[in-house]
Amino acid sequence: MASRTVNDEGTLEAELRLTIPNDLRELSRVNAQASALLEQHGVAATALYATQLALEELLSNVIRHGYADNRRHDIALSIWVRESGVELEVVDDGREFNPVLAPDVALDVPLAERRVGGLGIHLLRRFVREIRYERRENRNCLWLRV
Repeated sequence: MASRTVNDEGTLEAELRLTIPNDLRELSRVNAQASALLEQHGVAATALYATQLALEELLSNVIRHGYADNRRHDIALSIWVRESGVELEVVDDGREFNPVLAPDVALDVPLAERRVGGLGIHLLRRFVREIRYERRENRNCLWLRV
């Protein structure tokens, strides 16, 4: 659901809230709706790309690695377009995982000798301005500013 609001300072903001199942097929729908919102509000191409990358990385990791069972789980996604940038929040009931504390990838080590994983988080850190994480009520709550 997309909406437009005016904040206390009189600045126009836009918001998109979605709840998706833990199904990789949902990623294209999320990308389409998020891209439409960002384009409609004149978000710069670099911020649009960074947002698309962040959504793909975050949601695919939650779906692929977050759950120990094959049951349906809902993932809540909020996107805000503000003067300060694009903000994202992803809330899921998957395994606890704090990407802020994840170790850096050793890019100077040959590929064959690197540990598996971590490149997505590395890219995320390069493309976003701020990342916050907390575990609330058995849920991962991740907030980003692009």
